Amino acid sequence: MSMKIGEPSCCVPSTVVGVWVGPFLHVGIVSDHRSFNGLPYVISNSARAGHGAEEPWDVFSGGRIVYQVDGLESALPWPVVLTRARNVLCKKWDLLGWNCEHFVREALGIRVESPQLQFVIWGGLGSFLLSSLVLSKKR
Repeated sequence: MSMKIGEPSCCVPSTVVGVWVGPFLHVGIVSDHRSFNGLPYVISNSARAGHGAEEPWDVFSGGRIVYQVDGLESALPWPVVLTRARNVLCKKWDLLGWNCEHFVREALGIRVESPQLQFVIWGGLGSFLLSSLVLSKKR
């Protein structure tokens, strides 16, 4: 993540943005649609909606600071990215198989994965193994 977005109306379509929801970064893609106040819509997949949705900036952000996300770019033209995102809006949200990171990566045409989920799983597994090792040495 690089920078806080100061002026959302300057975001170009297909820019990947994110908001912190607890310890997790919820990501979405800036749309080419604008609300009456000039702010862009954001296309994302969330547990709140239960599937993908194209929502006003304020709904996506939920009043939180929005950041531009680095490292998630596409070689595809922005109209293709937005079409790909809109084509999977009805797919049901699933933490393990179809969360916001999976959704954004699918739209960008890059490897579909969830690094945050992988980090949590591997971190949890590592913690479990470490605590098992410590407990076995105490016996």
